Amino acid sequence: MKTGVSQLTFDPIRSENNLRESTQLRRHKATISDFRQIFQQEIELVKLSAHAKARIQSREIEIEPQDFVKLNRALEEIENKGCRETLVIFEDKSLLISIPNRTIITAFSNHSNKEKIITNIDSVAFL
Repeated sequence: MKTGVSQLTFDPIRSENNLRESTQLRRHKATISDFRQIFQQEIELVKLSAHAKARIQSREIEIEPQDFVKLNRALEEIENKGCRETLVIFEDKSLLISIPNRTIITAFSNHSNKEKIITNIDSVAFL
């Protein structure tokens, strides 16, 4: 089978439109990809211990993506103050966090917590 240049056609208007659409699509995909990457990085900055995972499930506590963003921002400041074990209080939930390990140790609902005394913390942060 013989292919030659004469068999190829070039339509400058169609090629320009395809290029424009292709560039827009790449930008859109890059934006989505960038968002996913940033979102994943925010979530990965804080780890969940096995105990915390179990408590979150058993107590039906919801941690939203924006909670992780707020938490990561607060952890920077908490860490700079030299804190080690911090109780982070959200409107509806509280998380006990090991600051050096950046690990959520346990979680509980602020509305149904049976324990009214929390020990072994050196700081509290309200978010």
